Amino acid sequence: MKGSFGFSLPAWARALLGLTPLALGFVVGQLASAPSAPLGPDAPPDVFSVGRALPVLERLVGDGSPHPVGSAANAAVRERLVAELTGLGLEPELQEAFACNLRFELCGEVVNVIARLPGPATGPVVLLTAHYDSVAAGPGVSDDMVGVAAVLEAARHLLADGGRTNRVALLFSDGEEAGLLGARAFLSHPLSSEVTVVVNAEARGTRGASLLFETSRDNHWLIRAFAAQAPRPMTSSLLYQVYELLPNDTDLTEYKAAGIAGVNFAYVDGMQLYHTPLDDLAHLSLASFQHQGENVLAAARAYANADLEDPPAGGAIYTYVAPGLVAMAPVGWAPPLAAVAALGLLAALLFAWRRGQVTLSGWALGFVASLVAVGFAGLLAAGATGLLTLLRPEGQPFWAQPLPARVAVWGLAATAAALSVAVVARTAGRWGLTLGAWTLWAVATLTVAVLLPSASAELLLVLLFAAALHLIAAVARPQGPLPTAVASFLSAAGAAYVLLPLALDLESGLGLGFAGPIGVVVGLVATTATPLLAGVRAYRPRQDVMDVAAEVPKPHAPPPERPTHERRARAALIAAAATAVPALVGFGIALAVPAYAEAWPRHLTFTWLEEWEEGTLVASRWLAAAEPTGPLPADVAAVVDWQEPAPLLPWSRTRYFHAAAAAPAAAQPPPTVEVVSDETSGDERVLRLRLTTSAPVLRTVLRLPPETAAAEVRFIGTPNAWDFGRTSGLRAHTIVCSGAGCDGRVIELSLRAQGPVEIVYAEVLPGLPADGQGLTAARQMAAVPSHLGDVTLRLHRITLP
Repeated sequence: MKGSFGFSLPAWARALLGLTPLALGFVVGQLASAPSAPLGPDAPPDVFSVGRALPVLERLVGDGSPHPVGSAANAAVRERLVAELTGLGLEPELQEAFACNLRFELCGEVVNVIARLPGPATGPVVLLTAHYDSVAAGPGVSDDMVGVAAVLEAARHLLADGGRTNRVALLFSDGEEAGLLGARAFLSHPLSSEVTVVVNAEARGTRGASLLFETSRDNHWLIRAFAAQAPRPMTSSLLYQVYELLPNDTDLTEYKAAGIAGVNFAYVDGMQLYHTPLDDLAHLSLASFQHQGENVLAAARAYANADLEDPPAGGAIYTYVAPGLVAMAPVGWAPPLAAVAALGLLAALLFAWRRGQVTLSGWALGFVASLVAVGFAGLLAAGATGLLTLLRPEGQPFWAQPLPARVAVWGLAATAAALSVAVVARTAGRWGLTLGAWTLWAVATLTVAVLLPSASAELLLVLLFAAALHLIAAVARPQGPLPTAVASFLSAAGAAYVLLPLALDLESGLGLGFAGPIGVVVGLVATTATPLLAGVRAYRPRQDVMDVAAEVPKPHAPPPERPTHERRARAALIAAAATAVPALVGFGIALAVPAYAEAWPRHLTFTWLEEWEEGTLVASRWLAAAEPTGPLPADVAAVVDWQEPAPLLPWSRTRYFHAAAAAPAAAQPPPTVEVVSDETSGDERVLRLRLTTSAPVLRTVLRLPPETAAAEVRFIGTPNAWDFGRTSGLRAHTIVCSGAGCDGRVIELSLRAQGPVEIVYAEVLPGLPADGQGLTAARQMAAVPSHLGDVTLRLHRITLP
């Protein structure tokens, strides 16, 4: 049988030919999207060097103690930060404020560190920012001391560069982990009104490429200026769109809400170590640090010398293509560009049909087969991870070892695409499969371009490339199938190059729990290579159809070659087997390997809960919060008699394993409130309460009665705080204060109800009582605390008469 290049190719060779562009595109794409290689201290002086920035980071981290807002360790980090700024010749300013964030119902005292670089006396300000506080469970090296060090190093470069068009300021915010409180407080600082653009450095993991994952709305000029400066400007408007749909926030959220333009950088691989004790120097990727620093410096230089007096309006669709290259266009161009590409495919279809290379039924079959393949790919991918979770007790059995499950998900998605060819190859032919697959791509691109244009950049880029290749192949009057095969090979490789590394980025950010959408992406890419698995149909050119009746039969002329269905399907079946076997092996390995490991441990946090009523300790119990969900480790389960998870705290939906314990003698009295005044105003009761806390304290929680849903809640005498007004819509009637920020403060409640009022006042203290040593020892190394870490929670129910 004549194969792709006009000579005989065995079925196994055509199967290999169909899989090669996918593998080649993925490998090259991974190389192109890897983080930058670390540079040593001897790097050119005008580039960011992790070798020069690492000592700064090490000095800032100090002994590696966690440093949540309000802690003594955080004050020590702040002192070291001030020393670094002073060493650069700057004059740091400390902004002390009490701030509240209504969206999170969080308050606290913060100390922001602000510095201004010498330069123009007036004009727009470029703000370089990162937060210097950490969660209580870990030292926060990646989140966000790397960002702090990157901003410091960028400032050193800007000082060495000399003259700038715009003013540049540095903000090292406090209390980001406590609810973006430092960013909130900064918006009350006079400098905030002069800021035109913000460059924010963040992290949601400990390794991976630094991604520009978020921007403000009118982002065309932001992306263009940054891409012109950055050596590896890895970004995508799809990432921006996905992030907009997620309930995640950083300090940039507050600045965007205030109408300030900005960009946000983060690396997201290694989420298993995020917000744990292992977010330390030992687990930091120097390549990620290098890439993060390059991006912050590039953005700083770009905006420091941009025309910020009247930034142009308009958003963009954009995607990283290769080092130094970002493809971008105005966001309004998305539908027209998708239409142009679709018209190109239509023209290719008409030319191929006119020359008898494809039938309309073959094209329709190719489209339906591709649609079925993509849907089947998503179902198989979701089914693989769902079955893994069903067969294993762990909530995410691929937590520590995602590679085997990833092989299963991707392999099954590719198998779905290959099997679709085996069903329709005989009647669709190569051109039918090709144009059918790309018609599906065009439909998807047009739909996304109209509904979510920011998410269409990658689809558009690949579709335009493929439409051009196939139009050329259809118009070129080819001798033999070589041009068609080349067009299919290159377009499939291009799709894999652009989309498959992005699928890995989405997996890093969202996890394999979203295997269904990941399988859809892989399946969509795989369908573009399936035409290479089919044989070549020998259609009679349409211009000769009218002459058929007049032709004189030639008894010695052999009929056109029309391979049988079995021979056509053989290559597709071989390709299906070649992808299904690794998928099944990967699934088997995923069933066998440990779900958690010392390098990638599970998050398991313990709480000692004391429940008080009217000053009397009435109950004590152990709580355990596990992420991912699933049974407790056997060693931990053996320490106490755990009960099944349940939501036990009135302000939280978290489900805790719990175990009753004998209430020991209280080490100190419970947290309490003092009634400062109790007055009636019309049909409202106005209560003023003074809050007190113990030391040290990570946070306090005031749970108000449901009657406060339409009432006023505000702190007295705190001009820097955002009042909880009548229309604030407190979602849980709860106010959380980080650190000792609410100690001694008076809060005013305007209640519509009369009579006794029952409130809950609780405080969270770091660490466990001595009896908790058995639990922490049983946790060992395959699990670590996260977020607030192991704590003692003292919950006091109080009835105010």
